[in-house]
Amino acid sequence: MVSQDKKVEPAFWPWAAAIAFLCLILFWAQPLFARDRHYTSYSDSPETFLRAIESYKRAPHSACAFGDKKPRAGILPHHFLASSMMVDFFECFAAQGSPKRIILIGPDHYSKGIYSASFSSLPWKTPFGMISADADAVGNMRRAISVKEDAGAFSGEHSVGILIPFVKQYFPEARIVPILVRNHVSRPDMLKLAEQLKRYAKDPGTVILLSMDFSHDKTPKEADKMDERSKAVIQGLDIGRIKDVDADNRPGLFMLMKFLKDSGIDSVYFREHSNAAIIAGRPDLKSVTSYFTVFFLK
Repeated sequence: MVSQDKKVEPAFWPWAAAIAFLCLILFWAQPLFARDRHYTSYSDSPETFLRAIESYKRAPHSACAFGDKKPRAGILPHHFLASSMMVDFFECFAAQGSPKRIILIGPDHYSKGIYSASFSSLPWKTPFGMISADADAVGNMRRAISVKEDAGAFSGEHSVGILIPFVKQYFPEARIVPILVRNHVSRPDMLKLAEQLKRYAKDPGTVILLSMDFSHDKTPKEADKMDERSKAVIQGLDIGRIKDVDADNRPGLFMLMKFLKDSGIDSVYFREHSNAAIIAGRPDLKSVTSYFTVFFLK
């Protein structure tokens, strides 16, 4: 009878131990490789933003109709295609003064965040210089919902990265509190964050900005129809109908509207409305994103 060689099993445990040891080394070495700043869109290209500002100033535009009220919060787009709307928004805000703290809430488009809401106290490199975060406010915000900082969530996220250079250009002394939210933020966490917004908004040097684009992947006609519904919800601060808003940052809108209702905002001023077909001069486009700029006044 011919004997068969025994099958030799690979030595598993030495490999497992080596991998575990490597992971441990990487974990303890992580601070050595930790980033010390964020980068915005076009971090080294001020010309991109300066051209948008100069183009806006050369074109006719209407005055900002705030009357004797002051803007305390606002909504603006984050597609650079709508850069003229961004410039107009910041021009209007800048005409009313220079806020010292700007809380900027954007959607986590790519779900990079470890948590449903992400925070970072790192500074940002912009085309116009460094801008600091308000570390104390960032800490209070994240502790309100018991999460740690998550700087990685902000890497490549244009919902805040495209706007922070404008913040630096128009409000060079301001500090920022950047927040990214995912669609599945729990209602209790949104209410806690809304309370934090209310707390900080008591400071007249603080403004709260919501980075949000509206209808996506619609024809211009369909987008206009959806936008009218979205406008009605925001105009009335109707939190119960927030699901009717066709936009990419409904959790952020919920927090903003909750804070606004509790803070006694006097009026809502819809400044501009447009879509990709109009801005690009392409009425033949069949799939567009739409945009509003909105100011909340008190």
